[in-house]
Amino acid sequence: EEAAPPWRSDELIEQFTVISILETLSLNAPEIKRVKLLVDGKERASLAGHADLSGIYDMQAVQAAVKEYEHR
Repeated sequence: EEAAPPWRSDELIEQFTVISILETLSLNAPEIKRVKLLVDGKERASLAGHADLSGIYDMQAVQAAVKEYEHR
């Protein structure tokens, strides 16, 4: 069972956290194509119960989603 984080968390906050991490990686290391997020060096199903961390993120798809969101 995953321990609750020491900060307030909900689905939107977790999604923004994951997107922020992925976008930072994309901007600072554009050669990265795919990302698997770990917590304390270990795989977890979610960040803190909401954001799904079970998969591998395709950075092109992340960039496209961010651009689409920015143009709303």
